[in-house]
Formats: sequence, structure tokens, C-alpha cells
Amino acid sequence: VVFMRSGRALVSGSSDASAKLWDEPEAACLCTYKGHKAAVLGVAVSPSGELIASCCQNKELHVWKTDGVAVKVLKGHAAAVRACCFSADGLRLASASLDKTARVWDLASGKVTAEYEHRG
Repeated sequence: VVFMRSGRALVSGSSDASAKLWDEPEAACLCTYKGHKAAVLGVAVSPSGELIASCCQNKELHVWKTDGVAVKVLKGHAAAVRACCFSADGLRLASASLDKTARVWDLASGKVTAEYEHRG
């Protein structure tokens, strides 16, 4: 779960394979992000507040506009993706997976620009 910059809305992920944007004071659902095929384990909001990222048990990351329009699906991890976050400029997305890697994705191309492997 993560708050939007305004502090008046938040984004959550769920075991029902969706993410949701909530009006925080009213607890009303503003948008539902559907497209994952398994539990959504983490969510992130871009610095501009224009994009939402969600990561999933089925090894994928999804990027959405806040209005629910799908922007990109990022694939490449070999296990569940547990966390994601946007870079300060909003042009890249970092992800951490149970495959013992962290990856940095270029959002324009959808390609991995860096990979870090945990050993031990």
C-alpha cells in the first residue's frame, strides 16, 4: 500500500489479483486495476502521480495510468515480484523478486537496464 502525493488517496494490492486506487477520507474505490493473474504483492506511485505500478506473484509488473489504462507489462523475473518503486525522475522502475534479483526497467522501452543478484 502507498499514499499518492496528495495524501488524499492511496493505492493497494490484493490477493484477488487487482490493485485499487482509494479516496482515503471516504474509503471509496476510485479505480480498479485488473490484468494480473495472481496476487498483487506490491504497488508504487510515480513521482508525478500519473502512473501506478503493481507487481505480482506471477512474475510480472504492470504499469497503469491512474485512470486505469494499461501502459505496459514487464516480464523477465523467474519468481514472484515482491516490491517495486519508481526512480525520482519517473523514467525507470525498480523491482525485487524471489528469484534473488533486483532489476531496473526503462519504462519507455520496457527493457531491463540493470540487474543485481543476491548471492548466499
